[in-house]
Amino acid sequence: MTHGIAATGQMTLGITSIGQEESRFARILSSAGPLTLGLLLPVLAIVLIEPASLRHARFITIFVLLPLFVMALCAYFFAVLSPGEIVGVTLDADRRRLELVQANILSTRQTELPFASADRFRLMRHYDDDGYATDSVTLELRDGRVLRMPAGITPDQVRAMNLLIGLGER
Repeated sequence: MTHGIAATGQMTLGITSIGQEESRFARILSSAGPLTLGLLLPVLAIVLIEPASLRHARFITIFVLLPLFVMALCAYFFAVLSPGEIVGVTLDADRRRLELVQANILSTRQTELPFASADRFRLMRHYDDDGYATDSVTLELRDGRVLRMPAGITPDQVRAMNLLIGLGER
């Protein structure tokens, strides 16, 4: 058993930079035009049908800006309260830090954890209702939380990650 051997270097798995997530942001941005048009069309229809409604521009402004404000507020709370799944992990043995990249449809966030907070990386086998096995890797933290790592991590990489954070081959 090689428990206690300290490794040096860096190991990266999955999408680990926010720049690689730009395609998600581009998709959201591309839908902003049709969304804005959908909000403005009723206002334009009201103005074309009843030109006198321009005298009440304050109500038209509220009619457009209030839904935009509510949608932006909902998007903000969703991005903050639902960090999303872990799409990438970087282990930096020199700095003794774990960097997790979490992404949902609206945002991407990077979180750093010290190696001391990690209990171990563990390969888990789950079975679905039909009996098919699926392997997934989890990171067990010392405070009891379990974080699911990105798909595609092999058993050899799990052993290497445990060695890199100084936990040996467990």
